[in-house]
Amino acid sequence: MTKKECLAKMNAQIEDWKCEMKALEDKAADAGEDVKAKCHEAMDALRCQCQEGEAKLEEWKAKAEDAWEDFQDEAEDALTSLKTSMSDSIQRIKSFFA
Repeated sequence: MTKKECLAKMNAQIEDWKCEMKALEDKAADAGEDVKAKCHEAMDALRCQCQEGEAKLEEWKAKAEDAWEDFQDEAEDALTSLKTSMSDSIQRIKSFFA
C-alpha cells in the first residue's frame, strides 16, 4: 500500500468512527440515566482512541515519502490494531442499548 493510499484509508476510517460515535451519542441522549452514565464513560475512552488515530495520521503525514517503505508495515499494523480496538469499544457501547 502506498503512503497516499494508507493515509486516505486511515482518514476515511477516522471519519467513519466519528459518524458512528455521533450516532451512539444521539442514541444515548434518549436512553435512561444508567445507560447514559455507562455510555458517557465509554464514549470518553472511544474519543481518546479516535484522537490517538488522528495523532497517528498526522505522524504518518509527516513521514518522508522515501521513508514510507520502511515504515509501511508498522503503519499497517497500527491501523489494524486501532481498528480492532475501536470496533471492540463501539460494540461494547452498542451492548448498553440491548
